[in-house]
Amino acid sequence: MTTIRLVTNKGLEDIAAAEFLQKAKVFELSIQAVTIKPWELEGIVLIEVNQSTDKMTSIIPQLRSVYQVLHHWHHLTLNSENPLESLQQQLVNLEILPLQFAQSFRVTSIREGKHDFNHLKIQQAAGAALFERYKTPVSLKEPEFNLRVDLYDLNCLVGIPLHHSALY
Repeated sequence: MTTIRLVTNKGLEDIAAAEFLQKAKVFELSIQAVTIKPWELEGIVLIEVNQSTDKMTSIIPQLRSVYQVLHHWHHLTLNSENPLESLQQQLVNLEILPLQFAQSFRVTSIREGKHDFNHLKIQQAAGAALFERYKTPVSLKEPEFNLRVDLYDLNCLVGIPLHHSALY
């Protein structure tokens, strides 16, 4: 089972899900579940499919209501008193198999909500925690592996992008 995360504009979740389902039918993907606004997060749709992410490559460029598609791996709930420390503690305990074999990695992020830090602090905190665990070198310019660590208030979504640039 593979979970795909669609990122769209707030209010377009139903349209994004319907568009993905329509394309999935054409490419004969087996959809198991669709969750609109998981954890009450606007602009997010989770779709569970039976196929690997390789099957998504034909669908992704055709999506018009979605601007990011990720292979969704984990949802973390962070501590409100020290969210960055909570993030680091939880990331160290996650199994992120590609980091065991990658020659280099980087962390990119989106941050929404009220925080006393910006997205760069998320990337630094996450990168430090993952380097501590896996000892994989960080490369900001040409990483072999890009991990997305997105923060929506105290909800942290971890995954990997399935494309290199915004879809629209």
